[in-house]
Amino acid sequence: PLIEPIPAEEAAEAVEQYLEMGQTYYELVDLDNARKTYATALALTQRSRVNDPSLAMKVLLRMGDIDMQRLDWRQAMVTYAQVKTIDATNEQGRSMLASLYLRTGQTRQAISEVDDYLKLTLGRGEVARAITFLEIIIRDHPEDITIRSRLARIYQETGRKADAIAQLDAIGEAQLQADNRGDAIKTIQSIIAMNPENLSDYQQILADLQAGK
Repeated sequence: PLIEPIPAEEAAEAVEQYLEMGQTYYELVDLDNARKTYATALALTQRSRVNDPSLAMKVLLRMGDIDMQRLDWRQAMVTYAQVKTIDATNEQGRSMLASLYLRTGQTRQAISEVDDYLKLTLGRGEVARAITFLEIIIRDHPEDITIRSRLARIYQETGRKADAIAQLDAIGEAQLQADNRGDAIKTIQSIIAMNPENLSDYQQILADLQAGK
């Protein structure tokens, strides 16, 4: 026999109770029971008439946090992919998905995820979301030059000159550490073109690099 869907109001109330219960387990560092409780809450949203996607989103984000703490990258990818299905513009879910691709060595998929999100949000004029998204990834992967370059470009295009220069500066430093002098020169030239306050310092760095020092 078919299971009769639970009325929306009852289901929403039950989900909130499961969220509270899950939070209690979480605070007791009982991650297994916390996640099981959240999984029950998620299943309830899926078999009821709850029309509030924010409830499912709240549950999934908590599940994803637990997956990350347990270092279960594969499950975390599944969880954050579900977040993406509910709301493709959710910066936390999408940034975590991109970070997981980077963490597991899937660089091409990570960049594809980043560019897809930027195309979606910037196309809708949601610049703040795009910036938050990139900042979250860089916080977890400060070494990634490709992500930094995208953030630097958005900062520059939105008039945040000092922030753009800071990102380019970090990129140039990383390029020098990797002994990639040619790209470092191009990065310093990009900074100089923005007329930074300490212009002479960058001009001296450029001169030294071009002289092979």
